[in-house]
Amino acid sequence: MIAVKIQCGCGQRYSFEAEPVGGRMPSAVNCPACGADGTAAANEFIAGCLDTQPAAPAATQSPRLGIRIAVTGPANHSVSSEIEGSPAVKHTGSHFGGRREPKKKGLFSKIENKEDALKVTKDASGGFFAMAGLQAVGSIFLGPSGLIDAIVWASFAAMLRAWKSRIVAVLSLLMSVAVAVITMLNVLGVTHEGGGNMYIVIFMLLVSIRAVQATLLLHGRFAH
Repeated sequence: MIAVKIQCGCGQRYSFEAEPVGGRMPSAVNCPACGADGTAAANEFIAGCLDTQPAAPAATQSPRLGIRIAVTGPANHSVSSEIEGSPAVKHTGSHFGGRREPKKKGLFSKIENKEDALKVTKDASGGFFAMAGLQAVGSIFLGPSGLIDAIVWASFAAMLRAWKSRIVAVLSLLMSVAVAVITMLNVLGVTHEGGGNMYIVIFMLLVSIRAVQATLLLHGRFAH
């Protein structure tokens, strides 16, 4: 086997291993980038290699001639090709001009289309469900008022997920602001009702703001 390296006229470089037959390519080879015939260039490369190598004993030709091509160059694509007894090239793996995998987007990613807005709405409702769970657990220590808050947050979450309602999103934002004010007063020692975890409050404020943004876009720019 000889490692053949070719630079096509289009600038694409590619290499492959081939077992010469009579000092020439066993089959045609084409540039993976532009499809130009590179058989002549490959034959010249093989001839140069054979001139510098001592004669080797003839080997029995395999019934299947395989050529594996590795492509490198400005295209930044990895291509694995096989040629089996014919000029046709079968590409596997990445292909030229292929689409890149979309990046995963979270709750606080930029909303660029309707799918993003729907995902943010769904994630925001999940945040409200999580808040409802925390309030339900907190009601064990803070009293029945925490259970009422849990029911309200769970209702917001269910309605937001089902209807993508702007009104529900705005109401959740108003409730988040009210909870933030009460929590701040608790931290300052002015009142002693409710919790004092500002991290959760700030998170819920941000989630509510995102819910308002997503629902406004769904019923506005992305409505059609």
